[in-house]
This record gives sequence, structure tokens and C-alpha cells, in this order.
Amino acid sequence: MEITKNIAISKIFTLFIFFTILIFFSSWQSAKAQIPQDEKRLFTVIDQTFIPRILGKDAKSSAEKMIEEELGFPVRIGSRLGKCPLIKAAIEFKPNVLIVSPITAPYLVSHHDYLPLAKSSEKMVPYILSLKEAPIMNVSELRDKRFATARKETTFAMITDYEISKYEGLANSVEILYMSQSQAFVELLNGDLHAVAMPAYLHIHIPEKHAAKLTHFVLPSEIPNSIALFHKESDPGQIERYKEYLLSLRAIGKISINFSEFTMTEMASLERKLGEIKSDYQTVNCEIN
Repeated sequence: MEITKNIAISKIFTLFIFFTILIFFSSWQSAKAQIPQDEKRLFTVIDQTFIPRILGKDAKSSAEKMIEEELGFPVRIGSRLGKCPLIKAAIEFKPNVLIVSPITAPYLVSHHDYLPLAKSSEKMVPYILSLKEAPIMNVSELRDKRFATARKETTFAMITDYEISKYEGLANSVEILYMSQSQAFVELLNGDLHAVAMPAYLHIHIPEKHAAKLTHFVLPSEIPNSIALFHKESDPGQIERYKEYLLSLRAIGKISINFSEFTMTEMASLERKLGEIKSDYQTVNCEIN
């Protein structure tokens, strides 16, 4: 009886640690931009996807110092933002550079005087998890299954939907559910779901005890994880130096990262790839004129 109790406590503790990580990542979505009026003269970067996730939210000042040393002028980095706070900050502060999700980029380019600068080499690739005792090892095996991805308003959920839609008839034969990643993970372990889509940066944090019960395959995607945009009113010399910095990146610490150029032609191609995902989706419930 005591052994059973200890096992239960151990399971609860392990799940608590994992969900703490999930909550930490999701909390970034609602962070607020705070760029004081007297600091608008700085070269400002609002980063939705890249620096905060790679270095951690509390290492923002270290990232600023590192970039300032490379560029030779003062830099201010705003922490990762959710969809609506990001767009509002772009309108109010007109940051020199925005590093954003691929869903947000087309709206900012078409509505708010931003232009494409660079794209990350890292792709927004869904990892499809299932239990080893009932493995799902390719897309066709999702047919007639209960499958969960992130909440419907998130970029990751939209990318997962898009990738599945490329397989003829699959979307109509899968029961796709939208929920928090923590809820989906619990339901998968409990056998209430057949499969769960999870981004790579969360997949690597699954506790070993649970990972041993899981298998996965990767749903291929060509959608970049991050896109850098610059504001039309920015100083051209500063933008060019920042672009050179991004394109020269190879790693931050032990994390491999690369950026390459991103053009208006590629932006148009991205919009076509996203199919039914409209750029004006980003203004929904944001109270933006």
C-alpha cells in the first residue's frame, strides 16, 4: 500500500514539473510590451519567437548587451508577446524590428508599414506523439483517430491544421480537438486521445519517465518558425547592420540557429501556403481599428 502511494506521489510530482514548463512557455503569450517613451530613440526589437525562447525571458538584458556589442549602437528588446499585444505595440511604438510568428507577419506587412527582413532556418514542425502500446507512426494512421493540437487561436494549431490539410481527405476523417498542451498530454497518457501534436521545444522537455511510454513521428513543414520584419521609417544603416548580424548567427550558446534573407516574393508564397488561414485573422478580438 505504501509503495503504491509513493508511486502515485512520484507521478504527480513528475507531471507537476512538466506542466510548470508548459505554463512557463504559455505565460509568454500574454506578456506586455513596455518600451518607455524616452527610449523610443533606441534601436528597438520586439521579439515574439526567437530570443526569449532561446535565451529565456530573464536573459533579455544579456541578449541586448550581446547585440549592442555586435552593432555598435544601443538596443532595447521587448519580451515575447501574444497576438494582440504584439500588434498594438507595433502600432503604438513602431519598433525598428519585429521577430514574429509566420501567421502574424503577413498582416503586419500589409497593414502597418513593415517589410520582410529575414527568416529562421528552424521550421515550425509538429511532433505527433502517441503511446507505444498503440503507436501511430505516419499521417495515414491518424484516420478515424482522436487527435489534439494546441488551442485553435495559436499559430501552432493553425500550422498543424495546414500540414494535415495537404493530405487529401485526412482532415475530414480525423477528430481534431483543440486544447492546452498540458491537457492534451494528460489525456494522451490516460488513453483518451490517440495522438497529440507538440512543438519541438516542448517535446524535448517531456520527463524521461513519460517519454519512455511514448513514440512519435514528425509532420514535415516548410513554414519557418520566426520571421524578422523591419519598419519602413527605420534608419537604413541600422537595419542593414542588424540584418548582417542576424544572417551571421550560427548559434547562441549550445543552440544552433540560422537566419536567411526573406523577400516580399517569399512573403506572398507564405500566404499562399497558409491557404485558408487569412492574415486578417490576427485582428480578431484585438479591438484594433
